[in-house]
Amino acid sequence: MNIKLVYRMGVYSLLGLSLLTACSHSSEKTSPSSDLPALTNTLAPTDYKTIPAKSGLFSIQVPSDWIAGEDDTSNDFSAYSAGNDYFITANLYPKVDSPLGLEDFARSLLMNSQETKTENLQLLQTTIAGKSGFLFTKEVNKEKQLVLFFYEEGEDYHLITLVTHPDNHQKGQEFLAQAIATWTSLATTRQVTFDYGQAITIPNSALTVGLPTSWKQDTEDVPADTTIYQDSSNGIRLSIRGVSTTGYIVNLNEIADQVTPANSNPSKEEVTLGNYQGYRLSFNQTSNTQSNYIVSIYVFHVNDTLITFTGSSKASNTALLQSTMETIISSMK
Repeated sequence: MNIKLVYRMGVYSLLGLSLLTACSHSSEKTSPSSDLPALTNTLAPTDYKTIPAKSGLFSIQVPSDWIAGEDDTSNDFSAYSAGNDYFITANLYPKVDSPLGLEDFARSLLMNSQETKTENLQLLQTTIAGKSGFLFTKEVNKEKQLVLFFYEEGEDYHLITLVTHPDNHQKGQEFLAQAIATWTSLATTRQVTFDYGQAITIPNSALTVGLPTSWKQDTEDVPADTTIYQDSSNGIRLSIRGVSTTGYIVNLNEIADQVTPANSNPSKEEVTLGNYQGYRLSFNQTSNTQSNYIVSIYVFHVNDTLITFTGSSKASNTALLQSTMETIISSMK
């Protein structure tokens, strides 16, 4: 006897993404040295060089003997002085990724970091190097001072962080102002290229897909019919679920209407990817950390297996998420 399959699936861990900020792991990554010595030498104000961000989106000028922080994975831009007297980081945040205005955005980032979280958080509205924004200063200990400046430029929020010894505050302000004044946009979109050489099997099926080799599997509290992979560099999370439909009548159109949360108001369209026809649904969601996300769900019925691909990323990565998911799905065989 055939039984009609009524399929209701919640979106699994859609927003299991941490907000990566310049402050997020500052206790571990902010400075190459936990004890910053007092200033021992000075540089001529004009002795600067340009260093690009890892993303290629912007560049900043720092003193010519400073070293780029290539091993710093928490920040898009980082550089430190040869003697570890100073450390500067910079990050760009598209406004589309947050529903907050600049001041509330700054407060949200600061309150989500243990090192900058303060009971009575004080922001100073000021202008540095011609940019109006909000300044936060904190003396972490006798050897370490944090100075963070938030400002907006076009469609983005900018954050530049200076870490220095409190005795070096005045010279540090000079370096901070130079970084703000010389922030130069180099591109509007991040160039990302993946090697789809990681073959995985879809649960409850003999089908495989190719995932980027840099993506890592998340195995914590994952159901047996689901596999999850994450791309921490680009903030993408992908869930693949396979459910056997043997003995059931499957109406894929009806199922596609049931896979999104209530009141999510998704867009819905038929798609053909590779050799398979299915449905694509997309909707926006705001996390409890006040970040805007795009969620895309693709539903297919192949060889008595109902297959659902659920991906999420920051709203600014909508195009990257869609193209990456569709490349993965097109490899299904």
